[in-house]
Amino acid sequence: MGAHREVTPIRIWTSQVLNAAGTTVTSTAIDLGTFAQSGYFTMQYYMQGAGASVCMTYKLSNDGTNYVDSTEGYKIVTGTTALHDDSGNARDGRDIIRFTPTIAPLMKLCAWETQSAGATLTVVLALQ
Repeated sequence: MGAHREVTPIRIWTSQVLNAAGTTVTSTAIDLGTFAQSGYFTMQYYMQGAGASVCMTYKLSNDGTNYVDSTEGYKIVTGTTALHDDSGNARDGRDIIRFTPTIAPLMKLCAWETQSAGATLTVVLALQ
């Protein structure tokens, strides 16, 4: 049996405003070297904004200076899977989704609204 690894929640944004069809909002760097030793990631979100559509990606860095979209994958939700105010099992804009980044010591999350409606976004990651 492997060593027990705790699940670590990290709050990324609380009611982060995303302007209608606006610019990308990028999180501060998330230290994966300390918290994501087993490589498991989930993202709990709460998205508000009638008619809004929010896309999310992540950028990775090995050097702490250059954050890039990996060719092995960088999308969390985009296009038809974007976040909406009726997303989630209860259709209330809340859900937990899993994603699997390429191995890197640092990551930043990016979010933007693609429609003509603004949104607010709360995000908490769970890392193991």
